[in-house]
Amino acid sequence: MEPIDAASKDDPFRPGSSPIGGLELSHVGVLAALPGELGPFLTQAEGRPAAEPVRSVQGVEVRALRLPKGGLRVTSAVSGIGKVAAAHGASALLSCGVEALFMVGTCGGLSPEHAVGDLVHLAGAIQWDLSSRNGREVSAHGGLTEAWRLQTSGGLGWALTADRPALRWISRWRRARAARDWLDERGTPVADMETAAVGAVAQRSDTPWAALRVVSDAQRSLATRILGRNRGASSFEANYRAQAARPATSLWDWLSQ
Repeated sequence: MEPIDAASKDDPFRPGSSPIGGLELSHVGVLAALPGELGPFLTQAEGRPAAEPVRSVQGVEVRALRLPKGGLRVTSAVSGIGKVAAAHGASALLSCGVEALFMVGTCGGLSPEHAVGDLVHLAGAIQWDLSSRNGREVSAHGGLTEAWRLQTSGGLGWALTADRPALRWISRWRRARAARDWLDERGTPVADMETAAVGAVAQRSDTPWAALRVVSDAQRSLATRILGRNRGASSFEANYRAQAARPATSLWDWLSQ
């Protein structure tokens, strides 16, 4: 950490250092694709007089605040949907000097074992647009992931990231095949549109990262589909408002300690 000069002692945003997941961190970044997924990091930054003004970094709006109880400095951003937007948002946060990145938001379940509202800590992600896996896979920081899991219950999985709606344009057969073919020791994969890109940007800058997603799109079982039950209950539109902020809220509660 850079030395602090006397002139900076009265700076309310001068960071301290806190052990998180085995790392000494003073400044972290939080990224979401949509505003509702940023939860308290957005509403608290907008509503607290101690928050820094919104500023533009590389064309991305970022907000910075100090967590309660003299905690970390947190800079957050909404990237927009998709890999390119997510990579741009991650780069903007890294240019602000964050020492770790946290990705929060929603995902699509690829297996009937995933229900709407399930929290999934991502051990890693792979860019899924092409069939090749080599060079397209990124792993989250194990210490951050495990520390977050201790704070927030949820399964362990990983993300298949592609620039398309997570479930809408993928056939049921392909979803089932993906869940089967990509199943490994990290658990059953979920689908999203950002995590692999954020992980790649973080990995190339040697920045630790972790991600927590909540299932907003569920794959209904064969019996449920035949009976025609709960058609709307598994959709993103029906579940976004209730589920989107849950990962960010859990992160806020954890880091605020």
